[in-house]
Amino acid sequence: MLHAYYSIMFIRKNRNRSASVRVQIITKDHGRYRVLRTIGTSSDPDQIERFHLQAQSFLRTPNPDQGELFALHTTRDHVVENLVSSLGNAQVRTIGPELIYGTLYDRMGFNQIPEPLFRHMVIARLAYPGSKPKTVDSLHRYQSVTVSSSALYRAMDRFHDRYQAQTEHLVYAHTCKRVTVLAALFYDVTALYVEASDEDDLRKAGFSKDGEFHHPRIILGLLLGARSIGCRFPP
Repeated sequence: MLHAYYSIMFIRKNRNRSASVRVQIITKDHGRYRVLRTIGTSSDPDQIERFHLQAQSFLRTPNPDQGELFALHTTRDHVVENLVSSLGNAQVRTIGPELIYGTLYDRMGFNQIPEPLFRHMVIARLAYPGSKPKTVDSLHRYQSVTVSSSALYRAMDRFHDRYQAQTEHLVYAHTCKRVTVLAALFYDVTALYVEASDEDDLRKAGFSKDGEFHHPRIILGLLLGARSIGCRFPP
């Protein structure tokens, strides 16, 4: 017999004014939210994570007063349930970026570069642009590729030494096939903090990549056009 859920439960992390975090089990019943249970409150990230795991364990515990939405009646049902329960990040892969950007990557001739990690880095940069640590996280989360930040930086040095000339040639050859007049504009922006306590018109307090949010920072930008980089495409 099929039973329906009359309420929905989920985990909420509620940040207090004291910077501590309260982990709670929330239930939504007939459109109204209420606190079912407070697991704990702490400002320690490790303790908060333990509270979160306890909350997840609570949600996985069957409620004797509530029937299951999909009951397991047959052997096939149990096989499917065991398979789904065993799935983790290593078994899940997002294929959209590879289908689209991977095809463009091959058409431009970059598959001639014998470095699988170079392919992963290029596609991740297009699909999930971000810092190098963010790229490491994206590769692990969406492509099931495990690599450390230090290994990524070492790979970039290796690519520069071995394949820079080949990469530039491939880009140049592909661009010449597609365009006759090139309008190029490249830019990059970063935030640097300064050892000062007061703000002024150029230095404003804010987040910097070094985590020194209590110091004023300077936004530094670099802008290059076609003439600045000496493009030599056909007129």
